Amino acid sequence: MSRFHSMCLAAGLTLAAGCEVTEPLAPVTVVQTEIFRPYAEPGAWEGVDEATRREVWERAAGEFVSLRARRDFRALHRLARETHRFFPDERAAWLNLSTALLINGELGRAITAAQGALDPSREEVLAPDPGTQFAAAAWSNIATAHLDLNALPEALEAADAAVAANPGFARAHLRRGEVLHLLGRNPEAVESFARALALDPQPPEIVSSDIVTCALAQRAMGDDAAAESTLRDGIASMPHDFGLRYHLALLEHDRRSDLAALFDAQHEILLRADSPYYDRAAALCEQIFLQSDSPDAEMLRRINEARSYTVTGSGERALTLFQEVLAEQSSDERSIFVPLMAARLQRGLGRVADAEATYRLVLERDPLFTPAMVELAELAGEAGRPEEAEQWIDAARACDPFSWKLAEYLTVRQTRAASASAEPAGP
Repeated sequence: MSRFHSMCLAAGLTLAAGCEVTEPLAPVTVVQTEIFRPYAEPGAWEGVDEATRREVWERAAGEFVSLRARRDFRALHRLARETHRFFPDERAAWLNLSTALLINGELGRAITAAQGALDPSREEVLAPDPGTQFAAAAWSNIATAHLDLNALPEALEAADAAVAANPGFARAHLRRGEVLHLLGRNPEAVESFARALALDPQPPEIVSSDIVTCALAQRAMGDDAAAESTLRDGIASMPHDFGLRYHLALLEHDRRSDLAALFDAQHEILLRADSPYYDRAAALCEQIFLQSDSPDAEMLRRINEARSYTVTGSGERALTLFQEVLAEQSSDERSIFVPLMAARLQRGLGRVADAEATYRLVLERDPLFTPAMVELAELAGEAGRPEEAEQWIDAARACDPFSWKLAEYLTVRQTRAASASAEPAGP
C-alpha cells in the first residue's frame, strides 16, 4: 500500500465516497500545444529519455499556471488534456485535468479525473505531493462538481473528505462553508469560512464569491455588522471586484434604506448587463423611481429611457439623452456609467474620435476602470495604432490582471492570431 493510500485511509477516506456521478474521459486524438507537438507521431514519446520528459513536464506545469492566471481557459483545457495523455501515471496530471474540466463545465468528467488523482496506483515522481494537498484538492474538485450539480449531501461528504485529507488546505474549508450555507447551516458555514480566511486571507485562493457567500451566511444569522466587515475586508484585498462592492451596497440599502448606496449599486450593475445580479438591480431601479422627489430618481428615469432606445436600436436618440445627462452631471465624478454608455454608442455609430474622448472621460472619473482601457486598446488596434493598443493593455493588466474584459480581449486576439497563422499562404 502506498504512502498516499495509507494517509487516505488514516483520514477515513474511501475513493468511492460521494463520486456516483462520473463520465468517461474523452481521448486526445490531435496534439495541438507547442509543448507536446514534437512528440505527436506514434512512437515518438516512447523513445524520449527521462531528463527530457522531466523538462517537458516542467514546461507544461508552468504553462498551466500561467494560462490559469491569464484566464485563458480554452488553452488551459487543451493543455491539461494533452498533459494527461503524455503523463497518464502522474497524479498531478489527473488533478490538473480535473480542474480544467471543472472550469469547462464538464462536471462528470471532472469527478472522474479527480478520482484518478485519488487512485493509489498513481505516481508522484515529477510533482511530489506537498503534504496530501493533492488529495485535498481532488476532494475539493469533487465537492465543487457536486455543488454545481446541486447534489448537496454528496458535496458535503466530499468537502468533509477534503478537510480530513489536509486541514491546512484553505480551499477545502471554503467548499465546506459554501455547501453548509446552501444547506442552511449558517453558523457552521461561517466557522468554515473563518478557518479558510485564517489559513489564506489573500487571493488567489480566496475569491470574491467565497467572501460573498460568507457574508450571506452572516446576514442569514442576523449579523449584518459581521457581514459588512467581511465585505469591506474583501474589498481591501480586491478593490476592483464588482460583486463585493455590489453586495456591500445592497447591505447598506437593506439596513438603512440608503438612497445613495442604492443609486451606486444600480450604477455598478448597469455597467454589465450580463451580470447575474441584473434582475436585482432592476428591482433596485424601481425602488429609486418610487422616490419621486429625488433628483437622482429623475436622472435615472432618463438614463433608463436612453437604455431602452439603445435596446430598440434607436442609437441617435439614446446618445442625445446620455449627452444631456452627462452635461448636467459634469461636476459629479461619482458615476462612470453615463459616459461609458455614451462612448459605446458613439463607437457603434462610427464616431470613433468622439468615442475615444468619452472613454478618456471615463478614465478621468475612474483611473482604474480597466474595461475603458481595453476598449481604447480595441479602438487603437482598429485604427492601425498597435503600439498605443499595447500601452492600453499594459495599463489594464497593471490595474487589474484578472479583469473579465481584459481576459476576453486577450482570448479573442490570441484566437485571431492563431487563425491567421493557420491560413494557407496565397499563390
